[in-house]
Amino acid sequence: MSAPSVDPDLENVAWNLDPLLDGGADDPDSAVTAMIAAAQAGADAFAQAHAGKISELDGAGLIAAMHELEEIQEELGRAGSYAMLNFAGNTADPPRGALLQKVQEGATKIETTLLFFELEWAALDDDQADELLATDGLDFARHHLRTARRYRPHLLSEPEEKILAEKALTGRGAWSRLFEEQASAITVELEGTSEPVSLEVALSRLFVPDRYVRPSAAESVTAALQPNLRAPVCESKRKPCLEAERVVPVYAPRRKPKLDGLDQRPSCRYQRYVKSLAQTAAFRSC
Repeated sequence: MSAPSVDPDLENVAWNLDPLLDGGADDPDSAVTAMIAAAQAGADAFAQAHAGKISELDGAGLIAAMHELEEIQEELGRAGSYAMLNFAGNTADPPRGALLQKVQEGATKIETTLLFFELEWAALDDDQADELLATDGLDFARHHLRTARRYRPHLLSEPEEKILAEKALTGRGAWSRLFEEQASAITVELEGTSEPVSLEVALSRLFVPDRYVRPSAAESVTAALQPNLRAPVCESKRKPCLEAERVVPVYAPRRKPKLDGLDQRPSCRYQRYVKSLAQTAAFRSC
């Protein structure tokens, strides 16, 4: 049985992100920049009013402070959602990537500006915190505030927490974006399709009901990932090899994908292998 064809109408579907821009759809970059600036201005005002004074807040003051934070996060969240979803629509488009980077940098700056709040809140003694949490009208933020205090034993000083937040932008965040860009650029030649499909579409074939489609899709995914591995090794000596015809990928299986059970689904080990190949391909393509 042949693999199901890719629906062309489905491939052309795109999100309508205009509502996130609150009337700024004609110039998305300017609208997103304005939202980031408004969130930063709100964060600066909040820090000026409350930094070093969280322990002095009463119930009403805590409610007002949480509403201020809510407005800041709402503004920042709309900008971030637009930039991320817009980038996900075409990860190979440089302007979309640049807009996402701008938003991530702005969000990191806002995060470091507001970092004091959760640190000071976590530093309150339990009796004072419980009294504030019992305030009527705090239902919208009570769970968040309780959760923030759970991590109190693991929090560092404010300067140290700021360093971690700033490093995440060029560390974990940069790696995640690199992986998304590299993985989205991989195409797979599937049996029964006239054109190559994306890696996500090919991986979805590992779970279709047809037992004959799954092994074929697994082999096609493996073949598509192999060219991106830049460090082949000799099968016999397990060291770098100069002759292309004698090499195999670093994580290549020594036999065809193992199939488990009566329904002949690719094993979990093979699925982990596919994931490791994709990650290695992204790393070595940078």
